[in-house]
Amino acid sequence: MVNHRIDPKFFENSVKQTLDPLLMNGKILHSKIINALEESGGTLYLTDSEKKELYHWDDSQLVELVLGWVGVGIMIIDFTNCYYGTWKFSIKKS
Repeated sequence: MVNHRIDPKFFENSVKQTLDPLLMNGKILHSKIINALEESGGTLYLTDSEKKELYHWDDSQLVELVLGWVGVGIMIIDFTNCYYGTWKFSIKKS
């Protein structure tokens, strides 16, 4: 009988290697958003509860933030392509 299970340690390391760059980018993006809000005075109008929610994000929220920005980028490319019909790219074969 053949065992088709993935070694849990291998799986965990693979997921970590995939998510670590997203997490790092999420931390950077979150920091930039907070800095922009603070510099513009946008945080002055937030309640203490809202500030707590804004400043304290867990790792999964930071990864989702990056994935959301990627999604927005894809939508912009799609819109540009549909509206202007000029977006062109190619994938070179090795």
